[in-house]
Amino acid sequence: DLADQLAEHRQVQDCYVRTWVRYALGRREVAEERETLTAMQDAFVEGGGDVRELLVLTASSGWFRHRFVGTP
Repeated sequence: DLADQLAEHRQVQDCYVRTWVRYALGRREVAEERETLTAMQDAFVEGGGDVRELLVLTASSGWFRHRFVGTP
């Protein structure tokens, strides 16, 4: 019951996306990427929390396909 309640909470969903993206990128996002992260979080929520869709969103994002140069 608690897991179901947490899964529906927006803060938990946003944290899940942020953690997923950080793992996929191997680094934390930078300030310039905040807009992209927010869009991914919104899409994840609108898609009903579908993890498969999150995988597609992550893999098709520009920041995943292009290497970040600089200090993360």
